[in-house]
Amino acid sequence: MAEWTFLTNHARALACIADDPGMRLRDIAASLEITERNAFGLVTDLATEGYVVKEKEGRRNRYRIQPDVPLREGAGREQTLGELLSVIVTIGSRPRVSRPGTLSVAAPVAGPDAEGAGREKGVAEWHGRMLLDRDGGKIGKLQDVYVDVETDEPQFATVKGSHLGRHLTFVPLGGIRIGPDELQVEATKEQIRSAPDLELHDEELSQGDESRLYHHFQLNYTPPDSESGRRLARR
Repeated sequence: MAEWTFLTNHARALACIADDPGMRLRDIAASLEITERNAFGLVTDLATEGYVVKEKEGRRNRYRIQPDVPLREGAGREQTLGELLSVIVTIGSRPRVSRPGTLSVAAPVAGPDAEGAGREKGVAEWHGRMLLDRDGGKIGKLQDVYVDVETDEPQFATVKGSHLGRHLTFVPLGGIRIGPDELQVEATKEQIRSAPDLELHDEELSQGDESRLYHHFQLNYTPPDSESGRRLARR
């Protein structure tokens, strides 16, 4: 019998936001076991239909749910979003439990100050660990992490002298799973191997190369409103 669920991914994403209005797209993606690109599409749909309002809080996005907006189904008595959430929020936002033999997703640290400190400490501990592709194949040891300059979220890692026969390899970190000695990413070995060859200039990529890298992995790319115009910074 094929696997199925009572809740669509739109409803599950909404439950995640209801549980944590400041939840990051990468954490929504990890909770729903989808790509960050798909999580972005779900949240965009919810915002377009008026179910959530996206607000900027510092460098992070925060979402405000509109509970009085009627649902789209339109069957029988008009139901509101708030009525739906009262039923599903405890289901959709239930924490994931790792299955035996799998790597667990890193849990966020509570509070903005603690979160930043915890993330910096966690990323620092990634250096030198073995990176694995989606199927568990070795990519190489992580050298540097590149973060988004606006959100400070890790976006890519670099590997030098990788198992893919390339001098410098950029690996997307969306949906990363953290184990005791290894880090497993969502990308396949073929996706990583076929990425464009890029060169660093003073440890940074040009804006054009950033765009090529994001688009290769089907990630949304918008240059930041800054003097350099670069979205990535090495940590």
